[in-house]
Amino acid sequence: MKSTITKFLNSFTATGGKMLMISLTMVLMLTGMMSYGQSLTGDVLVVSGGGSGGAGYGGGGGGGAVKYFTSQTITGSVSVTIGIGGAAVALTGIGPTVGNPGNSSSFGSLVATSSSSANGPNSSGGGGGGGGSGGGAGGNIGAGLVSGGTAVSGMGNNGGSTSGDGTHISTADGGGGGGAGATGGTGDLFGNTTGGAGGAGISNSISGSAVFYGGGGGGGVTYNGSAAGAGGSGGGGAGSKGDNSATNG
Repeated sequence: MKSTITKFLNSFTATGGKMLMISLTMVLMLTGMMSYGQSLTGDVLVVSGGGSGGAGYGGGGGGGAVKYFTSQTITGSVSVTIGIGGAAVALTGIGPTVGNPGNSSSFGSLVATSSSSANGPNSSGGGGGGGGSGGGAGGNIGAGLVSGGTAVSGMGNNGGSTSGDGTHISTADGGGGGGAGATGGTGDLFGNTTGGAGGAGISNSISGSAVFYGGGGGGGVTYNGSAAGAGGSGGGGAGSKGDNSATNG
């Protein structure tokens, strides 16, 4: 019975904040067991939705929160919330557009939290939307350093920072979004002008094999920059080069 319960819990996993993998046979088994007042004990993985990138050489979106709960006892019905990623944004009018935050996921009282409080700050370019991790800072034309968004406490890592020379738009690039396993990369101002890399996600083997979850998005870069930032392992999307739109979280 224990091996059957473990298989059920392994299949009942919110991945990327967008999908539940559930075996119909296991659902029927669970329903029958609950009707007799029995309980299940096992591990649960909950992943929230990540934020979308900011528009206009913007920051990468923060990766979704990844929370692994071990030896959980489950009785009765369980309410499940699947937090989707932040919607893509487009630059409108004059000024930066911040990315949209992802949404929180939950399995009963077990929660992985995404929040707009983790959004990366706007600068000359839009800051990345927050997940559990912080969004990257928007590309900066002005002089000085702009720090990335702050992760939700206990839910991820901060977004990457960026800086500008106060003179040239060609130097603008966004910081990478934070990931569940690492802070977002810093936008490279001098030399290559490269968007910050998204922070790496974190590996978990609840499905039976090691899979990364909660990667941060790469930072964007202006049209004449070297390259946009790469996305972090675990679902982080690459940044955009010379594009006024941003991808979904």
